[in-house]
Formats: sequence, C-alpha cells, structure tokens
Amino acid sequence: MEIEKKNEVYLKVNCEPSEARQISAYFTFEVPGARFMPAVRNKIWDGKIRLFNVMTGELYVGLLSYLTEYLQQQEIEYTLSEELLNDAVSISTKDVESFTKYLKLKSSGKNVKARDYQIDALAHAIRNNRTLLISPTASGKSLIIYCLVRFYLNILEETSQDKILILVPTTSLVEQLATDFVDYGWQESNIQKIYSGHDRNITHPVVISTWQSVYKFPTNYFNPFGAVIGDECLHPNSKITLGDGSQKEIQYIQPGDIVKTFNEKNKKIENKPVKKIHKNISINEDMYEIQTDKGNTIKITGNHKVLTSNGIWKRVDELEVGEFINSIE
Repeated sequence: MEIEKKNEVYLKVNCEPSEARQISAYFTFEVPGARFMPAVRNKIWDGKIRLFNVMTGELYVGLLSYLTEYLQQQEIEYTLSEELLNDAVSISTKDVESFTKYLKLKSSGKNVKARDYQIDALAHAIRNNRTLLISPTASGKSLIIYCLVRFYLNILEETSQDKILILVPTTSLVEQLATDFVDYGWQESNIQKIYSGHDRNITHPVVISTWQSVYKFPTNYFNPFGAVIGDECLHPNSKITLGDGSQKEIQYIQPGDIVKTFNEKNKKIENKPVKKIHKNISINEDMYEIQTDKGNTIKITGNHKVLTSNGIWKRVDELEVGEFINSIE
C-alpha cells in the first residue's frame, strides 16, 4: 500500500479494493441522533459519515496518524511518499522557547514570558504541521495563536502562499484578537480584519475573520494563505462554577472573578482568577446540551472537547449517554 499527499487537504491511498473497504469501514461513523433526521427517515441517507473515499482513495491529511496506527494494528505493510516523510518538522522545545524570547512578548506594556504549557503547545503544533490544541479559559490562547502566526510567517515569507488566515466565531472576537496581537508587541499594519463593512481584498500578512464572512468566497480567494488557524468556544449561557461554589453564566464572567479550575497535573480543583474574557459565540454553530445525573446542564459546541473521567479529551458530539466526564458540581 502506498500513501501519498495529494494536496494540503487530502491523502491519496493506493491499495487493493479489499483493503480500501477495510479502511472505509474503519473511518465510517454514525451521526448521533441521525435516525431522527428527515433524510434518514426518508431513506435518502443512511446517517453515516465516511471519511475515506473508496472510489478515489482520498482521506484527510490530518488523519494520517490514525491511518498508520490502524494499518500497523492490522499488520498491513505501507510506504509513505517522500513529501509526507518531509512534512513533519523537527524542532526542540528549547528552540521554541528561544523563539518566544526572540519575539519579546509584551502585555499591557510589560515584558511577559511564555509559560511551559504554551511552549509545549507551540512545539506540538509546529512538529505536526496541523493539530487540535485544547486551550482552557485564561490559558493564554491568543498568545499561542500569536506565536504560531509569527513562526509561520517566517516560514512562508519566501513562498507564494505567504499570508495567514485566522477564523474566529464572531466579529467581536475579530476585534479582540487584533487588539491582543498589538498588545503583544506587533504592528497593527500587519493585521487585516474582514467582516461586514471591511475591505475583502487581501492586503496584509494576517487576516482575521469569521467563518460566516468568508465561506462563500471563491476557492481561488484562499490561494495566498499558507496557514489557517481556527477557534471555538462555549455558549454564553454556560454556567461557570466560582471559587465560593456559586455559579455564573459565562457571558457575565468578568476579569478578576475567581473560578474553579481543574489542574490536570495534580488532579486537583483549584481556584484561579479570570484574566481576560472574550464574547465569541457563533449563532451558526451546532450546539449540544450536556445534562449530568444531578440535573446540571451546559450548552457547548459539538466540536468542543471535554475531559472524560479516564483522562481523555473527547468531542462533545462523540459523547454517549452514561459516559463519565469531569465536572465541578
């Protein structure tokens, strides 16, 4: 079996028809609640999502590690193309730390230092070229995004795709993220904001926009972008547990509020102050409501991840009734 990179979106898997059917079965998932959907009831759709195309042999590039893991389990021999072998970036955590120091990061005019977990997140993202990072409230998500942007601009500056697109849920977060970047020490002239009323012609190295503002643009509009970064969030009505045990909807949380957080390293609940807030919910996101056995509920986007009781982060739309998740109640 030969696996090659077709483009930045798809792999091309060259294999026998029987192997293709096995891979297809492995990457086929039933949509939760699909049996209640009109398309399924009318037998137009079987309610399943197939990530591998048997006819074309295409699979998303980001699933390469899952594919190779499956092939190894099945003891199926495979080879990777030279391009795929060269895709991974070799960079040490120390190099990443040195890079963040080179950026001379600031916040409110004062010098700041990237935290260890932020450096680890940056190193992980750079090594894998594409990744999903879980960044809890007040963990410095904007700083991580900023450092990634600065790193990839250096990599892309000699290519035809030397621009970076950042997609956020709302226009308010477009403004907030741009403000954060300037706060970290960057020139505002490097940033372009695209949403209703703004010029859509790409004139700056970094474009910050919402998905709703760009998804109808023609394919060639995105040719200048060599990297894309996305963001997600909670529903504004989601209740956050405060340090005194009371709860407040996340939309009313303010900097300085003391909230309960879970420390994954020592497995303890800790009270921490909120340092920054963003109002960043998209009205077009599919929302899910999680209800615990104590009757508490939280609304959250389907692709947001929660920490399960076995220590694994799992997408909300993949949770099953009866599954245990970490909860502060």
